[in-house]
Amino acid sequence: MNKLKFSEETILSVSKTTLANAHAYQAGLAEFGISQQLLDDFEANIQAAEALPNEVSSRIDLRDMTRGKDEALEACYQWGRMFRARLQLAFGNTSAQAKAFPGKEFKTALSSESKMMPVMEILISLAAQYQTELAAVGQTPEILAEGSALLDSLRQADQAQELKKDTKRSATWERYQKFQVIAALAPLQAPDLPRPRLLHFRKMPARLHVGLEALH
Repeated sequence: MNKLKFSEETILSVSKTTLANAHAYQAGLAEFGISQQLLDDFEANIQAAEALPNEVSSRIDLRDMTRGKDEALEACYQWGRMFRARLQLAFGNTSAQAKAFPGKEFKTALSSESKMMPVMEILISLAAQYQTELAAVGQTPEILAEGSALLDSLRQADQAQELKKDTKRSATWERYQKFQVIAALAPLQAPDLPRPRLLHFRKMPARLHVGLEALH
């Protein structure tokens, strides 16, 4: 994604200064075709840009979503680990039932929700299939139901995280576009140059800048 040539703070500061100057010289700027409507639109765009969620808050929200997904993934793993212990206890480590447990897939699923979800479906199916035998070693109907609930929680957490990623991408693009709009109307000073001069963004209408310079 494209990056702004100047920081958002700089764009906002210069835009507000430009707007204030334009209001101060509004009568004279009419000669350059600068209408009240143009200034109102400029101010509305500044306010709209300021109102958008910033990148920091979006990252914090996404981090919280990721933490929730990781917790749901860990809960599924712990349920599966206890289920394997009950399966081995009920049928023996070398039994066909114990060997039906997808050990390799389960191990790799610890770090991947996309792998854990189908593994959990297998575990829940096995748990339901052998509920009668597993009840003798402590698997209650509530524990069986908990497996399904944990899988649902993982799916919801994963969907929420993916939705937040999409929302963050859209918000970042919208913010970029909004700041491009106001940057296109505001002259930006270059303090590192020997003599301050105006730097213009592409497609920047020059009437406002020329008018302000002429009236100063």
